[in-house]
Amino acid sequence: MVRVKRIVYSLFEVSRLNRWKSYLQIMYGLPLQSSQLPNEYEASVDDTGCRLLFREGSADDVLLAGWECDDLDGLKAQLEHIGAATEWASATYAATRGATRLLRTNDPTGMIIEIVDTTKSNHAFVPADHDHVYDAACAEMKSKGKRLSHFQLEVPHRNQVGLAYDRIRRAGIGIAHPIGVHPNDNQMSFYASTPSGFQSELGAASDLVTDGREVTTFYGISVWGHAMPLAEKLRTLRRAWPMLFNQKLGKT
Repeated sequence: MVRVKRIVYSLFEVSRLNRWKSYLQIMYGLPLQSSQLPNEYEASVDDTGCRLLFREGSADDVLLAGWECDDLDGLKAQLEHIGAATEWASATYAATRGATRLLRTNDPTGMIIEIVDTTKSNHAFVPADHDHVYDAACAEMKSKGKRLSHFQLEVPHRNQVGLAYDRIRRAGIGIAHPIGVHPNDNQMSFYASTPSGFQSELGAASDLVTDGREVTTFYGISVWGHAMPLAEKLRTLRRAWPMLFNQKLGKT
């Protein structure tokens, strides 16, 4: 059985790279360093090769996501069976992603999906001065006008979330959602506004959700907290308005 193991990297195109360098350091304690491609930079988030990739540009959105799979040939067959186009990347390009083999396809939004047999970062992971140890990579959600609503990193201890929250507030960075707890995994987290307009989340101590977990419906995103401040509500509405207006006119 084909098993897609985990998301291992995402590439963001950002217009304010220098602000991102500062943001990543304050929010997550992560340095932004050179990548294996000359126009890209990476922030290594753990010691297994998971990383955030950045390049300068105007999109201010996620461009591609990289996933690790235990059977690339089997996955290729499954994707083509449902009509999805696939192609093998060159060995040279695969090596830039720390892989020996790399399969490429597109998701329904057109975003590039790269699936690798293995991966590694260009830099060894060094736990941050803020005592962060990262054990999760990022996750994407579809947002109005953008592919990305937010991404999340997870740390082991809730105190690390509180310390990061204090750092963000002292730095004057906007809090999109203050600290709260999600009902689906009991994770405590908060969301901050990134230099690109979408949000990033830091959470801790979530439950491990296994394949055998019973399917459950949750009526709300929080047990407590996460209330969006008025200023962030207005910013979100302003970003979403062009898409909402076009949908009303039947332009999408």
